[in-house]
Amino acid sequence: MRDFISTLHDRLRRLTADGSGNVAIIFALCLVPIIGLIGAAIDYGRASQTRERLQNAVDATTLAVRQVAGTMSQTELEEFARGFLDANLNGDVSANIVELTFDADSDALDMRISTEVDTALLGLMGISEVPVEAHTRAVVGRTSFEIALVLDNSGSMAGNRLSNLKDATGQLVDTLFGEETTHPEVSIAVVPFAAAVNVGPDHATASWIDRHGQSSIHFNNLSSDETDRLGFFDEMRNVSWGGCVEARPYPLDVLDTPPGSSVSGGTGGNGDTLFVPLFAPDEPDRGATYYNSYLPDSPAACGPQNVGWSDYNSSNEQRDFQEQVCKYENANPNTQLSYGTRVGPNMLCDAVPLTPLTNRKSVLDDAVEDLDAYGGTNIHMGLMWGWRTLSPGAPFTTGLPYDDETNRKILVLMTDGANFHGAFNNINGSWYSAYGYAEEDRLGNNLTTSTQLRNAMNQRTSEACENIKNAGIAIYTIAFDVPDDTTRDLIQSCASSGSMAYTARTSSEMVDVFVTITNQLSQLRLTR
Repeated sequence: MRDFISTLHDRLRRLTADGSGNVAIIFALCLVPIIGLIGAAIDYGRASQTRERLQNAVDATTLAVRQVAGTMSQTELEEFARGFLDANLNGDVSANIVELTFDADSDALDMRISTEVDTALLGLMGISEVPVEAHTRAVVGRTSFEIALVLDNSGSMAGNRLSNLKDATGQLVDTLFGEETTHPEVSIAVVPFAAAVNVGPDHATASWIDRHGQSSIHFNNLSSDETDRLGFFDEMRNVSWGGCVEARPYPLDVLDTPPGSSVSGGTGGNGDTLFVPLFAPDEPDRGATYYNSYLPDSPAACGPQNVGWSDYNSSNEQRDFQEQVCKYENANPNTQLSYGTRVGPNMLCDAVPLTPLTNRKSVLDDAVEDLDAYGGTNIHMGLMWGWRTLSPGAPFTTGLPYDDETNRKILVLMTDGANFHGAFNNINGSWYSAYGYAEEDRLGNNLTTSTQLRNAMNQRTSEACENIKNAGIAIYTIAFDVPDDTTRDLIQSCASSGSMAYTARTSSEMVDVFVTITNQLSQLRLTR
């Protein structure tokens, strides 16, 4: 730019010095205001960009400073603000703090910063600098916040992705809690999800768990109803219920109907509102492609048998081997890591237990640290359990009433992949999942391909999103390096607005998005 200005100035000088014609003089005289107008436009644009940068920085700084205002002297407050402001500007712009005042009576903090932008073309007209200023007023509102962090913990999040997710989530908690260890106005739930959601094995005796086979789906794939699913876990050795649950029968799987409520229709009645423990049955040893054969098909508990290849000739015989319940008695199941999950009765229960709403920072720090990445992806289940942590009704009952005008309920969904459900050519039609087997038609009738199953999961995800928003919960979404347009569109449409739907291509961009959302989730109200 300086070379351009120097060249232009030199040519203008030579042109005005040339006395060979009046045209040159007139042109030179006209050129001066033209250059001034062009220079004003260019320099004004640069100043506007700087002002936007200042405004973002002063907003973030004010939010941070307000967290400690009232606990520091004016000098300490200014030093704190100076450090936070410089960090936000990152050395690109140097700004002065013109005003920093805290009014304890109104609980408001005012901050004004300014800088001067060097001009380029306007320098020819004697204007060497343009002043730029930004101002924010922060007032503590009486609003409380309940936030559910619904976080993809599938296998594709392993490594640096999970590490960065932990850092970003930890920063969110640190910023919202500030110096508080127990916050009076902020409660956060952490809901990790993979192919299923883990509600915690410590809830095995909870009233909302189907412990006695009341749900219409409880005894699917079992030949007897004399022992419930948790009972089969008790019968086996070296294994216990992992804490995951299946989806409730449709439409309860997209609704926040409290467990135990009366429902119209359905063979299970109000039993279908309960949550059925995930129990992946032992699949046949032979006969087709099976991925979860963890016990022999003819154990001693089932009586003396000689099982040969001929016994697997028909699908009915394979189903008999799968559904027999005697094989679980005193059995020692194989639970090794295989096929991207852990085989056995807890197959696809790979996520760590969720953390219900809490205002204790230490609990949240532990929940973030415990996040792990393994298994498949079921966005629908993650959303539903995120909703249930915010709900005032069971299972958790820690959320404030939906009509509490002083409280805001917010759900943040982050995923890096598409819903997945594997279809197979066997008696089950698929591998086991939170929807049981495809053969049970719980996602729709006659779905025989992985694409059909995934599309059905996407539809349930979309319905869940709409129902959550209709309940008055604001949804932020982060599509992190999502590989396909269908999933990106699904995640974007799930957000409460286009401005609340974010995409991130890299781990660093994901962290930046969390920072942006964190600032928006602050309990402070900014008035410029």
